[in-house]
Amino acid sequence: EFTKYPGKSACGNVLCDVHFGGSFKKTLLISSRDPEGAPEDVIIFRNLFLLPADPMIEVRAVNGLAIVNNMLDAATRAVGIMPEGFGVYNVEIRDNYIGTSAGGVYFDKTGASGGNISVHDNYLWSPDGVVALGQDYTGISVNNDYFVLGSGNAVFMAFAKAADIG
Repeated sequence: EFTKYPGKSACGNVLCDVHFGGSFKKTLLISSRDPEGAPEDVIIFRNLFLLPADPMIEVRAVNGLAIVNNMLDAATRAVGIMPEGFGVYNVEIRDNYIGTSAGGVYFDKTGASGGNISVHDNYLWSPDGVVALGQDYTGISVNNDYFVLGSGNAVFMAFAKAADIG
């Protein structure tokens, strides 16, 4: 768990070369209990997530997050963007293998905001690759991803502002 607390710094945390397996309901939470701040510059790099979590990585508050070169497999959903308080900003999800039964990257409708979020160069084996719900997201880009679908949508966005899909 990477959580920012009032009066404490939460900058530059790295999770690298870890294997997560078993039957946990959730694996990693990135959040804040500080209404005026969030963890900054978090890097999730070169890990193996192999468990039926929903989601494997839950992002509630952050300013600067890289989820890069991981294997996220066997989950219901891999990455859940669910902004609270400060919101979710400046996120890059790149070069990952994502295999799920319900959704790869999911942007939930929470009422808090998020922006400048890039999902690119991933391999997604999922019924719904990238799903963005709600009106509180600005600047989502989904580019150069490879989608393998059994059903569902490669990319579905409802009300996202300044979205870039290519």
